[in-house]
Amino acid sequence: MNLINNNPYRILGLPLTATEREIAKQINTLATYAEMGKTKSLASDFPFLTPVDRTPYAIEEAKKQIEQSESKLLYSLFWFWKNNSADELALEVLKEGNTSKAIAIWEKSVFASKNKIYKPIVLVENLIRQ
Repeated sequence: MNLINNNPYRILGLPLTATEREIAKQINTLATYAEMGKTKSLASDFPFLTPVDRTPYAIEEAKKQIEQSESKLLYSLFWFWKNNSADELALEVLKEGNTSKAIAIWEKSVFASKNKIYKPIVLVENLIRQ
């Protein structure tokens, strides 16, 4: 769960596709809030996960982690990817804390086509619920 709860994309509230400019802007915004002793609430603060630690130290560490190619790749594997309309809908549902509905949306999207040979597995549900 550490790869999810302490994911730099989660801490910084960034999508996996964020540009260098977007990353820098978000880091500056969060650092300003942290210096004032406040925490900015973000769309990626899903209620089913532990609260996000956005101290100046945590922000700096998250910044370092996504600057390195190897760790950037690693953490991207353990965060949400908004790639299509099904992802967008499921992420909106997750903001409300409804993990069961989000899983159903993703399963329907993945298993909808008869041409696909994917088989449902329990792993998807376990990753979200942990």
